[in-house]
Amino acid sequence: MSDKEIWEAVEVEEIAKILIPEFHKHLEAANIKYLFQDKASSHGGLVTIAKASKSSPIHRSIHKFDFIIIVGKDIWETLNDTQRKAVIDHELCHCIKGNFDNWCTTPHDCEEFVEVIERYGEDAVAIKKLLNALKKDSSKE
Repeated sequence: MSDKEIWEAVEVEEIAKILIPEFHKHLEAANIKYLFQDKASSHGGLVTIAKASKSSPIHRSIHKFDFIIIVGKDIWETLNDTQRKAVIDHELCHCIKGNFDNWCTTPHDCEEFVEVIERYGEDAVAIKKLLNALKKDSSKE
């Protein structure tokens, strides 16, 4: 396992500062650190463009950050402005206040294998919520 170079991601933070008041008001009180790493992570052949993590108690006591969002700079550079905004919005969606008013991360609302969607289409149970959201969005037009 090789070490990846990591540095502050000012442009990511600028995007988050626009998104938080509009879509993630609960995060206005959170201390979030935005970082780039030279290469996006991958696991099992899937590339992870960015990842939001809750800081451990030790890291929080040292650095005072509730969450850390790390973005792969190699992939980031290939994205247009809308895609970049969507990536950061996605990561901010992972950052929530829990039941006991503590910071925590939450999983995706919808997760499914493409091959299951290809086989079952709209009948793939895991994507019902996603399809409903798409229908709701298209009714705005």
